Amino acid sequence: LKLAKLHPGAYRLRVYRTGYKQNDPYTTYMEWGRPTDLSTDQIATLQHQTRDAPELDQTIKIGRDGRFDQTLKIRTNDVLLLRLERVGS
Repeated sequence: LKLAKLHPGAYRLRVYRTGYKQNDPYTTYMEWGRPTDLSTDQIATLQHQTRDAPELDQTIKIGRDGRFDQTLKIRTNDVLLLRLERVGS
């Protein structure tokens, strides 16, 4: 990821991923043998796997050059959502 022309200052970077075993209750369901009736604990497990928590949540500093570079690994069929929000004004 390479960004340019950002205003200098602090930003919050969050990266969300959906893919194999990342926000992926389907794989767990398949590993359980595709049961037709799920227990309360199984439902809770699947819901926990879809809470969509960021895998990366950090504050970064953008210098006077306005550039930001970050390397992110991505596998086949992964989907990434990146949120970059300026902190303060």
